[in-house]
Amino acid sequence: MKCPWCIDHNGSIFIKYKLDIKNFDLSVKCTSTANIDEKPTLYKCNKCKLIFSEYVEKKFEELYSEVADDLYIDQIPFKERYFQNTLKKISHHLDKSRTILEIGSYYGVFGSLIKPLVKKYEGLELSSHAAKYASKNYSLNIKNQTINEYLLDNEKLDIVIMSHVIEHLDDPFDVVKKIENKMTDESLLIFSTYNMDSLIAKILGKHYHWIMPMHKFYFTKNTLNKLMQENGLQIFDIKTDTHTISLKYFLIKIKGIFPILRFFIDPLLNKSWSNKINLKINLGDLDIYFVKKKLK
Repeated sequence: MKCPWCIDHNGSIFIKYKLDIKNFDLSVKCTSTANIDEKPTLYKCNKCKLIFSEYVEKKFEELYSEVADDLYIDQIPFKERYFQNTLKKISHHLDKSRTILEIGSYYGVFGSLIKPLVKKYEGLELSSHAAKYASKNYSLNIKNQTINEYLLDNEKLDIVIMSHVIEHLDDPFDVVKKIENKMTDESLLIFSTYNMDSLIAKILGKHYHWIMPMHKFYFTKNTLNKLMQENGLQIFDIKTDTHTISLKYFLIKIKGIFPILRFFIDPLLNKSWSNKINLKINLGDLDIYFVKKKLK
């Protein structure tokens, strides 16, 4: 085993959490409830401090291309509320002079809120099902291609947005480097992810809810800061992120983690009101990062 970032394999890698995972079909759906209690073994590099999954060398791109996430579509009203809150935290960087590239635009909910505020919006999405949905239902310009394919045909980037995407990427280090190469002094990279140094992550340990097979990388503020600096970038602002989900989706997740509770949860899931009540959840472990080119 070698570190995918610093490529160190001289005894610096150790197991952070040993989690025996059974054989199953890996799902990369955003709202997947399959095998929710299954967690990958996580490794940590003593040299660069990166935490990464046993699936780090598995290529996810083909898996994403086949994703059809009906549960996400069912939860779109709550996704809209979540992204409206996120938009308030980034909107002061958006205006009619800016061009937006959203990497991992999925079903277009965030893009539909961003588009009216900017000069031009484009989304990148590997799931053909999600890309078609976003194009049809929100009239968004969604390109069903990889980041590398897109960057080959574009000389400059203005504002790049990645909402909970960096932890899924096959090679986030190369992606950040290539994004920086296309940025100008006025460009911005805005992304969100969870923080493995947060109090809730430390308390829950191997039971931390964001440890899941679809997440390859587990960053801290320090590792993200180092990643940006190594690529000529600097984090100039960080804001906390608050999730909005339905009671129904919350109960589905709890049922997956604690199957013994299904006798109490199933009757509630059959109630129509369970998909009308929204919950705002902020455990202090989700952050939005604002990044620009380092001043020379």
